[in-house]
Amino acid sequence: MAKSKKCFPLLSARIVFSLTFASHTNHNQSKKAHKNGIKRPTSFRSRSLRGVDAKFRRNAKHALAGTIKARKEQKAAAAS
Repeated sequence: MAKSKKCFPLLSARIVFSLTFASHTNHNQSKKAHKNGIKRPTSFRSRSLRGVDAKFRRNAKHALAGTIKARKEQKAAAAS
Protein backbone atom coordinates (compact mmCIF):
# COMPACT_ATOMS: atom_id res chain seq x y z
CA MET A 1 0.00 0.00 0.00
CA ALA A 2 1.36 3.45 -0.92
CA LYS A 3 2.00 6.05 1.75
CA SER A 4 -0.74 8.63 1.90
CA LYS A 5 0.19 12.28 1.74
CA LYS A 6 -1.36 14.64 4.23
CA CYS A 7 -3.61 17.16 2.58
CA PHE A 8 -3.93 20.62 4.03
CA PRO A 9 -6.95 22.68 3.12
CA LEU A 10 -6.20 25.71 1.00
CA LEU A 11 -6.19 28.89 3.05
CA SER A 12 -7.36 32.18 1.66
CA ALA A 13 -4.83 35.01 1.39
CA ARG A 14 -6.59 37.00 4.12
CA ILE A 15 -6.30 34.15 6.65
CA VAL A 16 -2.64 33.54 5.81
CA PHE A 17 -1.89 37.25 6.24
CA SER A 18 -3.61 37.39 9.61
CA LEU A 19 -1.83 34.25 10.78
CA THR A 20 1.60 35.60 9.96
CA PHE A 21 1.34 39.24 11.02
CA ALA A 22 -1.38 39.51 13.64
CA SER A 23 0.91 38.50 16.50
CA HIS A 24 3.03 41.69 16.33
CA THR A 25 2.55 44.24 19.07
CA ASN A 26 4.22 47.44 20.20
CA HIS A 27 3.55 46.68 23.85
CA ASN A 28 6.47 47.47 26.22
CA GLN A 29 8.69 48.86 23.46
CA SER A 30 8.54 52.43 24.80
CA LYS A 31 9.43 51.26 28.31
CA LYS A 32 12.39 49.30 26.96
CA ALA A 33 13.56 52.30 24.93
CA HIS A 34 13.48 54.61 27.95
CA LYS A 35 15.06 52.11 30.36
CA ASN A 36 18.57 53.37 29.53
CA GLY A 37 17.35 56.64 28.09
CA ILE A 38 16.95 57.71 24.51
CA LYS A 39 20.22 59.43 23.63
CA ARG A 40 21.05 61.86 20.86
CA PRO A 41 23.35 60.56 18.15
CA THR A 42 26.95 61.53 18.77
CA SER A 43 28.04 64.58 16.79
CA PHE A 44 31.53 64.87 15.40
CA ARG A 45 33.57 68.02 14.84
CA SER A 46 34.11 67.09 11.20
CA ARG A 47 33.20 64.20 8.96
CA SER A 48 35.80 61.63 8.03
CA LEU A 49 37.43 62.12 4.65
CA ARG A 50 37.68 58.37 4.15
CA GLY A 51 36.49 57.45 0.69
CA VAL A 52 36.79 61.02 -0.61
CA ASP A 53 38.61 61.86 -3.84
CA ALA A 54 42.39 61.77 -3.28
CA LYS A 55 43.01 65.00 -5.23
CA PHE A 56 40.53 66.84 -3.01
CA ARG A 57 42.14 65.44 0.15
CA ARG A 58 45.61 66.59 -0.90
CA ASN A 59 44.35 70.08 -1.66
CA ALA A 60 42.44 70.23 1.64
CA LYS A 61 45.61 69.28 3.53
CA HIS A 62 47.60 72.13 1.96
CA ALA A 63 44.72 74.60 2.37
CA LEU A 64 44.48 73.75 6.07
CA ALA A 65 48.22 74.25 6.52
CA GLY A 66 47.97 77.67 4.84
CA THR A 67 45.02 78.65 7.04
CA ILE A 68 46.88 77.68 10.21
CA LYS A 69 49.93 79.68 9.08
CA ALA A 70 47.79 82.76 8.28
CA ARG A 71 46.07 82.63 11.68
CA LYS A 72 49.43 82.41 13.45
CA GLU A 73 50.58 85.51 11.55
CA GLN A 74 47.36 87.33 12.50
CA LYS A 75 47.85 86.51 16.18
CA ALA A 76 51.47 87.65 16.04
CA ALA A 77 50.48 90.91 14.34
CA ALA A 78 47.70 91.53 16.89
CA ALA A 79 50.04 90.84 19.81
CA SER A 80 52.69 93.33 18.66
